[in-house]
Amino acid sequence: MNVNLVQQQVTFRRVQSTCRPVTLPKVVAWSGEMVQDMRLCRGLSQTELAEEMGVRQQTISEWETGAYMPTRAMSTLLSIIADMAGFAYSEK
Repeated sequence: MNVNLVQQQVTFRRVQSTCRPVTLPKVVAWSGEMVQDMRLCRGLSQTELAEEMGVRQQTISEWETGAYMPTRAMSTLLSIIADMAGFAYSEK
């Protein structure tokens, strides 16, 4: 916006957006074996991965043993973490 008090004129201009959309990885149904493989490949304990993801250590254990499956949101987060670490994963 430009304000010219002498000419009593206000000029607006459209700002070009510099934001680019973020492409999230395809949602993968992470199995317990995949979670454990990714964790061990990164050299993390269950506690360390849990802290990184904002969940309890018990949650990681339950995923790895197959007691529970990660939610869609947690599966997306696992995929993002795996991509950032260069861990190749695919549904088994």
